[in-house]
Amino acid sequence: MKRPCAAACAAMLLAGCVSPKLTRHYESMEKLAVAGDPTSKEPNLTLSMFLAQPKKAEQDPLITRLSARAQAELIRSVAATLPAGSKSDALLSALVSPAAPAPAACGWADATSLSRRVTITVLGDLVHPADRIDKLQFDLVLGDASDPAPQRATFVSWDRFDTVYGSYDLGSAKYTQSRKLDLGKTGTDTAKLAADAGSAVKVLDVGYEASNSLEENMKYSIRRLSVGGALNDNTATLVQEGGPYINLLGSSSATFSIKLAKKEGPLPVQSFSMKDGNKTAPDDVVVVNCNASFPASKAKLVANISGKAVLRTVSLNHATLSEGDDAVVVKTHVFNGPPLTLADTSELEVNYYGLVSCTSRAGKEECQRLFIENLSEGKVTDEVLVPSVEAATTLRAWLLANVKPGKPLHAIGGQRVGMSLSKNDGGGEGNFSLLTAETAKSLRIMLLGGNLAPRPPRQTN
Repeated sequence: MKRPCAAACAAMLLAGCVSPKLTRHYESMEKLAVAGDPTSKEPNLTLSMFLAQPKKAEQDPLITRLSARAQAELIRSVAATLPAGSKSDALLSALVSPAAPAPAACGWADATSLSRRVTITVLGDLVHPADRIDKLQFDLVLGDASDPAPQRATFVSWDRFDTVYGSYDLGSAKYTQSRKLDLGKTGTDTAKLAADAGSAVKVLDVGYEASNSLEENMKYSIRRLSVGGALNDNTATLVQEGGPYINLLGSSSATFSIKLAKKEGPLPVQSFSMKDGNKTAPDDVVVVNCNASFPASKAKLVANISGKAVLRTVSLNHATLSEGDDAVVVKTHVFNGPPLTLADTSELEVNYYGLVSCTSRAGKEECQRLFIENLSEGKVTDEVLVPSVEAATTLRAWLLANVKPGKPLHAIGGQRVGMSLSKNDGGGEGNFSLLTAETAKSLRIMLLGGNLAPRPPRQTN
């Protein structure tokens, strides 16, 4: 009665001897809350971030997605739009360039949106080749001790993430285990059956034979790491989850969109388009009127950076490719990096320029300035403000070419214009005067709007 029980116990023992080796993540694991065990050599990890130019959206050229007939038609239509005498390289460049989306109406007048590509780098020394960073978390918090008002900018979206990891087939492995256990045996005994005769009698002992085998096949493949993120008004959190044979040590990058708090109050600005240059007739000039949006502050925008890494360090069997025999210690490493400048003062400075007639040392309020009609009011009450010195130079050159002696200029693109010291009620009243050839010759470019620093009051004696 004891033999069947012993056999069952042996079977259980045998089952425990055969266990997976390949299809395991580790042999044993010890989890430490925080890195810093003084008895072992700790990986020396550092976190850094820096800005890179945002990548443009990658899109195949339109011509590669068309049929042969459609490609021929596209070539003819593009060639027809090129200036006469264009060389073949201009045509090829136009054909391979992705079609640019139409610009948003008045998009040029909005300077409150930033796109910043942040490159994130974790560097350091890991003790063994089997050691790796299994998980990374990065936190960017807008503002620092010198800028306690993070509400001047907010995170809007997390647009793109790039890393070097792809999916690579590393081959396959096979591991076979076999165990066999024999209990009992067949013996021979001799028994006396009769007093006068003897005979050999076989005695069968109760026996048990058990065998078990386990064959594992594992295809080694690096899967693509997973990435997650969370945004609130002033904090961006980025999490990278690694996996078997993926070490997150190195660099990755992410693109963030940031919205800046804009200066309160509308500021009408204009753009002028002359298709024929200075030969464009006044009525053919295209005038676009927009309200400018620009940062209320041009102080540099910074973000504090911090994060943590989950380290998988191997204390035993780190020399084998298989992870199933590793003795693993998991610990957390905390980062605190230096503040990252997302936008410097020069990047946040927005200037608008106008045309004035006065002496070189005169201030804005002492100059006659070029005004244009506000279409909603029907009066000449808006200063002419353009977004660059180049645009102001182009407008001045057009005025010099089109304002003739004895023929004052009344309108540009159907909107009345004139010179004035300040806003007026239009209709030629107050300080408003028409633009003459003499005044046009005296025009110069002046910085008139934007997020300017307040000017100190002029000292008078």
